[in-house]
Amino acid sequence: MCLIGYLIVLEEGYNMRKTILLKYGGAIALLLIVCASTAATAAPAQGPPKWSSDFRPHGGYVDEILFSIYTTSEIPQAMLALQSGAIDAYDERVLSTYLPSLVPDPNIEIKVSLGSMYRCLVLNSQRFPLNITGYRRAIAFGMDKYRINMEAIGGAGQPLDSYVPLVATEWQVEDQLPTHFYDKDIVSGNASLDAAGFIDLNNDGWRDYDTDKSGTLTAGDLDSADFAIELWPTLDYGPAIAATTIAAEGMAEMGLKATVVEKDWNWLVNEVENGNHWIICWTENLPVINPPKILYDYYRTGTPDNALYYRFSNATIDAVLDDMIAATTPEDVKYYAKIATEMLAFEQPLIVAYNDANIDAYRIDKFEGYFLFSGLGVTNGQNPYAATKVKLKSGAYGGTFKYCLSEKMDTQNVIMVSTGYEATVQQYVYESLWNVDPNTWEPIPGLAYDWEIEDTTASGWVQTGQKFTFYLYDNVTWHDGEDFTSEDVKYSFMNIWPQSPQRPPELADIYNVTTPDDYTVEIWVNKTGFFEWASTTYGISILPQHIWSKIPNVTGELNDSVMAGTGPYYWNQRVPGEYISLKRYDDWRWDIRDVPVQTTPTTTPPSTTGPTTTTTSKPSPMDALMIFTGLSVATIFAVIRRRRK
Repeated sequence: MCLIGYLIVLEEGYNMRKTILLKYGGAIALLLIVCASTAATAAPAQGPPKWSSDFRPHGGYVDEILFSIYTTSEIPQAMLALQSGAIDAYDERVLSTYLPSLVPDPNIEIKVSLGSMYRCLVLNSQRFPLNITGYRRAIAFGMDKYRINMEAIGGAGQPLDSYVPLVATEWQVEDQLPTHFYDKDIVSGNASLDAAGFIDLNNDGWRDYDTDKSGTLTAGDLDSADFAIELWPTLDYGPAIAATTIAAEGMAEMGLKATVVEKDWNWLVNEVENGNHWIICWTENLPVINPPKILYDYYRTGTPDNALYYRFSNATIDAVLDDMIAATTPEDVKYYAKIATEMLAFEQPLIVAYNDANIDAYRIDKFEGYFLFSGLGVTNGQNPYAATKVKLKSGAYGGTFKYCLSEKMDTQNVIMVSTGYEATVQQYVYESLWNVDPNTWEPIPGLAYDWEIEDTTASGWVQTGQKFTFYLYDNVTWHDGEDFTSEDVKYSFMNIWPQSPQRPPELADIYNVTTPDDYTVEIWVNKTGFFEWASTTYGISILPQHIWSKIPNVTGELNDSVMAGTGPYYWNQRVPGEYISLKRYDDWRWDIRDVPVQTTPTTTPPSTTGPTTTTTSKPSPMDALMIFTGLSVATIFAVIRRRRK
């Protein structure tokens, strides 16, 4: 009852408790959720990982992973399915409105942790009036981020202005930004609009656009009706609807016409990609490797994500981001990332509302072994251990783990995957050369047990850049029983992935792949820099040459018979829109065998290739909460593409 009563008081008495929110930024709400959930069923403390700092992957314990599809419009049905046992785990953050019914259930556990996502408004910066900085800044000034945090997720997050969530303490510059937009500031918003030329020229209470800056209505000016914009949240999705509604209210207070129109998710994405949107609302995910690179990938003019979603152009910011990409040390990366963050916070091509929190819900009556991936939580679909660590409470192998998938799969073809929901399924079927430690974010073995990184100088066919040498496990087999070798890696990088529209742009930096033997592969790139190693090799699923070399159209739809991977589960069956079934691959390397003895481990790249994880000298309110409750910091496992909703 303490949780239910507190949330009611907190949500209804928002203004009265504003000072508390200002001080703690949602930490109190999180603390009470944790207290209420652990009071019903105390969860054991997270112990040290099995492989210490070398956290290796592990095969699955259950016989089958059954992905049952419950889309955004079916959240109530998903919650009922969780309570009835029709599903064992829900893959999204649980909305606060459902906690009162879930928390008292002794068969359901709730886990709260700091997330690596942020809710944001994405602005089409090429479409008038959003192409004018003063207009975009006014929207940010008019947003009450504390209120959005409360009404969207019950106060479980924290207001945020930077594009890197608070979980990335090594790279976070939130406290260093010169201006914050946490509170609604109508005065500053009006001043920004006045300076940009948005004035009520016909005294109807709505701002028009004074094209010629004459101060009076002329033929060339634009009436407010000409640019009344729409804000698009996902249909029936509460957090997005709350954020856009509050933003529209703030705009109205400043005399800007805006309406909220809910959209089907797939339709929305299509319209965004075609550039037909004004403002959309979704969550962005922090890349687990090299978080500052998100600034370059999303906001550098000409990058795929910028072209698709933000359509933002600024030559000065481009130059700073180019310097950041060319940097070779973490210190230089941080320097340029801070400058770029400050500029983007002024320009506001994307307006961040809050740093999201993970609120996971899963049944504990049949299965145990749920694993908290730092930054992502326990059951989020991109946590690769959500289904591989879970096992029957009896200790026996077997059982069907029924796992919610919040969007349907549009493709079975792994190189055509474009959403995190599709990647959720594929991550159990296919593997990459290396993975990410779920506790530290550091690189760990995948299909390769070790690697080396060398600078190269032009000589013969060798170009100036770098060479990445990967040493592969020699006991890996494909799901059809064929041996995995270095030739599969070469074929994947050189022949298959270059045809994918979802390939990372850095893949073009690879000019050659060589295979000195069956279990050694060398990847040659023509660039250097802090980000290059991870950008060209992380998240690239390795595919079987003996199968894919016979597929006439590798970007077409695949049938079940060619879905062989090396992962802990193999493809079994799919009924579009209803469910996907994966079965355990019993020949997966359960205990990583036959690893050559290494006198000096080199699995962690040098400092010029990946960030280290440290804590800030001044802990945030969420840091203090985690220290008090014992919660782990949370992050993302982005298999191929980030997750949006």
